[in-house]
Amino acid sequence: MQIRWVSCHLSIAVNRHVPLCWMLSATVAWAAAVSPAPDFSVVDHYLNACREKNRVPGIAIAVVEGDKTVYLKGYGIADPSGRPATPQTPFLLGSTSKSFTALALLQLVEQGKLDLDASVKKYLPWFSMRDGAAGRNASERITLRQLLHHTSGIPNPTGETALAHDNHRSDALEMQVRSFAQDELARPPGTGMEYANANYQIAGLVVQTVSGMSIEDYIAGRIFGPLEMKHSLNSPEAAVRDGLATGYRYWFNHPIAFSRQPYPRGCFPSGFMISSAEDLGHWLIAHMNNGLYHGTAVISSNGMAILHRPDLNNYAMGWEVRPDALEHGGHLSCFGSDLYIDTVHQRGAAVLFNANHGERLHALYDIAPNIGRLLAVQPLAKPSGEHPYRNKLTQTLALLTGTGIWFAWSFLKVLQWSAQTRPAPRGFYFWFFLVVPLACELAAACALYRAIPVKFSVALLHAPDLMMLVGLSGMLLVGWGMIRTVWILALTCYYDADPANRPMRIKEVRGNE
Repeated sequence: MQIRWVSCHLSIAVNRHVPLCWMLSATVAWAAAVSPAPDFSVVDHYLNACREKNRVPGIAIAVVEGDKTVYLKGYGIADPSGRPATPQTPFLLGSTSKSFTALALLQLVEQGKLDLDASVKKYLPWFSMRDGAAGRNASERITLRQLLHHTSGIPNPTGETALAHDNHRSDALEMQVRSFAQDELARPPGTGMEYANANYQIAGLVVQTVSGMSIEDYIAGRIFGPLEMKHSLNSPEAAVRDGLATGYRYWFNHPIAFSRQPYPRGCFPSGFMISSAEDLGHWLIAHMNNGLYHGTAVISSNGMAILHRPDLNNYAMGWEVRPDALEHGGHLSCFGSDLYIDTVHQRGAAVLFNANHGERLHALYDIAPNIGRLLAVQPLAKPSGEHPYRNKLTQTLALLTGTGIWFAWSFLKVLQWSAQTRPAPRGFYFWFFLVVPLACELAAACALYRAIPVKFSVALLHAPDLMMLVGLSGMLLVGWGMIRTVWILALTCYYDADPANRPMRIKEVRGNE
């Protein structure tokens, strides 16, 4: 629009002999009027309010425009000692790591070492998964391109149990991918999209195998180094030496430091890279400038276009594509990140925070897009009317309350039976009062366990407060059901063995007197 305006007025100037310098000055003045310098005080106010409202210990951000970093700042603390969070503080990234793995694989494609449309088995001959409904030999048809687009047919839960386990072994990534042989494909490759970390773990192993370097060393040498990402580390030990932030988990809306975040090295390509806000600004600049950062290319412009091109839906290669933006978030049990590129204004924002919860902090993933809107003088996105954490907390408390009421009632009932001359029901009533409740309790506990979308250990890691309540409910159902049944059976056997053992009613005692 601005270019057309300038062209039109230059034409008028020539036709009417208006001095060209006057027209150019007017154009510059007009451009300045419609494109004011970004007001970062607004961003600062917004971030302070957001951090306070959501009780986030620490946030670090970087804002870039064109090929320059224009704003860097840290908010709050990096750890319980009170050390400030800064733009140079390393954080665990979560799934924003995927864009690094995708670019690494594309680098090898451009070097002629990989073919995006070749089968995974070409590079990992032993790779296999159970075909199931996907059709015979379906896993042999999975291509590298499908891995990066999440269209391989691999379901979301594949390999997720690894998130709860520490594994620093050098062969952790290969062990992780080999374990997928037990898992079943959800659909034929290329027929649908389902987000699964396993896709990028396989892609990372292909990079590692073909390059002859560990995936950590490859990313550090071929991406972190050229982009001058000085606080991006390839191991947690190195990150701790560089001042790695401490993560926090939320327990009923209160952040509690969690220094035992597991580090599954096999998940490095999909979610366990470590970087700082300042370094991620360099990463965004490369993506906004066709793979160039201050004259250094990490990939060709064509390769960058491939990375940003979606396939079956709006997911490209490590990026979610919108009409006017690219974005991807990262989620770990006690860390989070979000990368956002406004493709209209050529502006980007990287946000890192050291607290998370599986159901609570959706608002923090609005920060990066909202920074883009603030700088473009646009209204903030309306917060979602849904409150998943509040809803699930209410449901879980209701479940625990119901379980507690049942426990109290049935406990009193057993005490009542034990004080009677016939302490346990017989015949039909025996089955009705003992076997049926026990069966219902076991069925309810199984249904509760199966309702958790991931393994309980992973759910406990990401939502410890909710899972503690669910666990208490399950233990009450199963534990009390078993104890109650054994208790009544024992009383029955004891009293049947010798009628003299049965307690007498008060009426009988008075009669004997």
